[in-house]
Formats: sequence, structure tokens, C-alpha cells
Amino acid sequence: ELRARLLLRQDDDDLRGAPRHRQTPVAEPRAQVAWILTEASTPFLNGIWFFGKLERKGLRAASGALLWLVYLPTRILYSPLTAYAIVQNWPTFAMMPPGLTGCLLVMLVFATIMNYFWFYKISLGLHLGLLKALGKLSKEA
Repeated sequence: ELRARLLLRQDDDDLRGAPRHRQTPVAEPRAQVAWILTEASTPFLNGIWFFGKLERKGLRAASGALLWLVYLPTRILYSPLTAYAIVQNWPTFAMMPPGLTGCLLVMLVFATIMNYFWFYKISLGLHLGLLKALGKLSKEA
């Protein structure tokens, strides 16, 4: 059962009035690691730009293929898993301030839409690159 935990560290007092730290979803290390893994595609995106400027077509193409391979699990598959984790942990999210919960949900929807849009563009670029490499597309396209 997936129980990804996502959000803040809250302070509250124990029975004696001394402050104690209680982890809520974002402070949990698994959530932090999962979040940073979504950025695993960034070096390949930078590689496309960098190798393009250096006119190293082979390395640029390799970066593009690796970008597609890494983007799929870290961006495309992770978004629905995040939504699932929120639903599974809704009682925890319901205890957070409504503005924060709303902001997180809006950000998740926006990021998911953008990730799917860019995955389409990346897939299209990979497809066109493969067609060029196979000689089925003219060099001008």
C-alpha cells in the first residue's frame, strides 16, 4: 500500500507545555526524496541545450533520448501517485490550513498538466529525431 507522505513540520506542545516536533506529510524523508527525484530529468534537458550550442548532434540526441526515458517515471508516473497519496492521507491534509491544502492541490493539477504537455513535446521531438536518423524525414523538417 502506497503511503507517500507529503507536507510540513508543525510545532505543538506536549502535555507539560514543552514544544515538540511532530512530522506531518512534507517533513517525512520519503516525500522529500521522492520530490527531488522528479528533478532527475533536468541534467538531460540541460544537456540538450548545452550540446546543441556545441553542435554535438550525437550527444544532443543521446541527451534527448535519456530525457524521455527519465521523464516518464519521474514526472509522468509520479503525478498520479502523488494524487493517490493525497487521497490515501486525506485526514492529514484535512487538518492543514485550507489555503495551504488548496494551494497544494492547485499546484499538483498545474504541474501535472505542464508535465504531460512537455512529455508530449519531448515525445514528438524524439519521434522526429528517430525519423531523421532513419532517413525517413528530410533534413529541413
